[in-house]
Amino acid sequence: MVKWRRLLTVSASAKLAGITTLCAMAPAVYRQIQRPSHEGFLWCMACVSTSFFLFSFQVHEKSILLPAMPISLLCLRAPKLATRVRGFIHFALRRRGRSGKVKAGARSKSQKEGVAAPGLDTLPG
Repeated sequence: MVKWRRLLTVSASAKLAGITTLCAMAPAVYRQIQRPSHEGFLWCMACVSTSFFLFSFQVHEKSILLPAMPISLLCLRAPKLATRVRGFIHFALRRRGRSGKVKAGARSKSQKEGVAAPGLDTLPG
């Protein structure tokens, strides 16, 4: 496992995170500037917020809820997107143990009781 704080200073890590975030969201923003559209705006919002979640410096697990809003709006136009993203969001929100590793058996209270929330009854784990 690579420990970035051993390889880079805090300021270098922050700069690297900022550059990586900008590079990840640049294509979507460029496309939206070149050919603006309503659906393109949703895709751009999803890309920018997901880039922020994946590459930001000091990001919290619950910030996955930021890309969830535009992605949920896109799910009406791209139904397969919902099934692909649902597992990713669920994985990001799972509880973590003291070691920082994701608990394999972490389930929500409703899943333990067998209560199925709309759209959440087929989540992995």
